[in-house]
Amino acid sequence: MRAILATGLLVWASSSGVPLGALAPQRCDAMIAPDRGPEVDLRPKFKKGEEIRFTLNLDSSGKQVVPGTTDQTSSSTSQQIGLLLRVRDANPETGASLDLVYESFKMNVKAPTGDVSFDSSKPADKDDPTDQVLRSIVGLTLKVKVNADGDITSVEGGGDGLAGALAGQFTGADMIKGVFGPVFSVKPGKPKAAVGESWTTEDVLQGGAASTRVKMTHTLKSVQGSNANIDIKGTVTIDPSSGAMKAAVKESSVSGRAVWDIESGMLARLETDQKLTIETKGDKGSSLSTQTMNLRVVRQR
Repeated sequence: MRAILATGLLVWASSSGVPLGALAPQRCDAMIAPDRGPEVDLRPKFKKGEEIRFTLNLDSSGKQVVPGTTDQTSSSTSQQIGLLLRVRDANPETGASLDLVYESFKMNVKAPTGDVSFDSSKPADKDDPTDQVLRSIVGLTLKVKVNADGDITSVEGGGDGLAGALAGQFTGADMIKGVFGPVFSVKPGKPKAAVGESWTTEDVLQGGAASTRVKMTHTLKSVQGSNANIDIKGTVTIDPSSGAMKAAVKESSVSGRAVWDIESGMLARLETDQKLTIETKGDKGSSLSTQTMNLRVVRQR
């Protein structure tokens, strides 16, 4: 699984001013030798004409202490996205061409600036501009290409104008790679692993005020039938190269579990819990921002 730090509109732009969303194409993968067990193949097995559906649920909350005061602001977001993955072409040697379709979308936001509630399954409200913009996301189709190992190599599609700008938070190439990459590949680069083997990935999340570095360790814990059970643990740090001297990660943790269906060559389910506390220093004093997130992705049968 690649690093996933997303909330709000799938892009987690923390109130501390340290965006935690867009994945940069800077990564480092390392292997830890297995203690035991035969290798299993974790590559995807796409079939031309196949249609696969996933449901993505994202629940997040955030708290921030206002600089120079004891006042605290809080917000929460709940999202559910229905996704259709349609295989246009597939070759086990070269990879696959896919359509990623946003079939449904629900969102509830509670924030100091106001609450937002949207459900694409309900009738459209022509008098609500927010409804119109969010509804434009439903039906969007992205053309995604992956190599034989399941790594995303290109993403095309999106929209124009305001709706397109908003949809870009859901459909940008880096966001697709970061959020949906695990749907196609749980082990980038070398997609075979033995029970007991661990591998790590590092991703740089680029932001205006600072960039963060997310290190994830995955361990193939067991294989039961056609299910490969993978444990996930990770940490977040401020990337020194970003030059962000006024921001510091005070606490971070990522933990979760993925189940990869070896027989069908596809993610069965994924769940992660994340917590991140960042301290920023400004002219009015220090500000402490804490964000938590629970992400669940389930393939529909």
